[in-house]
Amino acid sequence: MPYDANMLFVCKYYMAKDHWQIYNWGSRKKNDVSGTFREGEEARLSDAAFLRLWHYPGKRATAGELWQHLLERVADRLSAEQVTTLRYQLYHGTLSQRILSQLKGDFRRPALHEVYRRLGDCLQSNTLL
Repeated sequence: MPYDANMLFVCKYYMAKDHWQIYNWGSRKKNDVSGTFREGEEARLSDAAFLRLWHYPGKRATAGELWQHLLERVADRLSAEQVTTLRYQLYHGTLSQRILSQLKGDFRRPALHEVYRRLGDCLQSNTLL
């Protein structure tokens, strides 16, 4: 097997059995789906073949538009609570965006501590930040 000098990171998520996430941190491709790690739901997806896999009707979409499309396709198979949770996340953004929103540009230690204390409370009470 030839050696590839590009670094590839692999993380195992312990929240779901046998679920792995592969991300090429060094990718500079504009159409790379891994851009969602950097840009969240605002990431622009223009890989038509990838979008077709999800039965997306267009050739371009933001990640948020694709998630909205997927939710619409499966909402009737989910509980009302699951749909509400997913819609909340679509409306309020990724967890990192919600954290940034609550920080309001204040990245000092006390502000970070307060937001992450609230996040801890949310985790303890099984609610969304």
